[in-house]
Amino acid sequence: MPLHQPSTRLRKYVTNVVYEPGCDWVSCGDELLIRAATEAAAKADAAVVMVGLNQSMETEGLDRVTLRLPQCQEKLVEEVARCAKDTVVPVIMAGGPVDVSFSRNLSNIGGIMWAGYPGQDGGNAIAQVVFGDFNPSGRSPVTWYLQDYADQVPMKDMNMRPDKTRGFPGRTYRFYTRPSLYQFGHGLSHSTFYKYIKSAPSTIFI
Repeated sequence: MPLHQPSTRLRKYVTNVVYEPGCDWVSCGDELLIRAATEAAAKADAAVVMVGLNQSMETEGLDRVTLRLPQCQEKLVEEVARCAKDTVVPVIMAGGPVDVSFSRNLSNIGGIMWAGYPGQDGGNAIAQVVFGDFNPSGRSPVTWYLQDYADQVPMKDMNMRPDKTRGFPGRTYRFYTRPSLYQFGHGLSHSTFYKYIKSAPSTIFI
């Protein structure tokens, strides 16, 4: 079965798709290609920015050393959002959460999609969500922590409860009470949900 790239599957919905790599590789060690991406975003009705990791950075037996995006990827998102004339949608491909707190103050970002590692038909799935053919209802299976959390918690310390004497903030949603980026179960949808009481008794006897 062929690999369906997001850039090609987006053309199912709009014929005029301009692709600019932004980075030469996932490590994104320099900024040389960012300008072309920002120039394309400045002319486009919307911009989809693919960022994230790959298995050279995280896999079984290889842990990440940071929760942030690799090197210049943050700047790529920031510059595209700054130059875009309308909506920007970052799509994150990664096996786990990423600290994308830098995007909070970027007003052009209409939403952030976490795609995980979506496989050979991932381009189709991403395009369907971006254009509303599929209404996302998934919820995050993990809490998205800020990089500060990883800096505070030694990865070889398996204690769960906080310890003020050591400055240890605790682990997991049960014991870590400081701010996180997105909590376990967070997720958005194209739909707008309302809740109201359809019927209820006027008197309740206790």
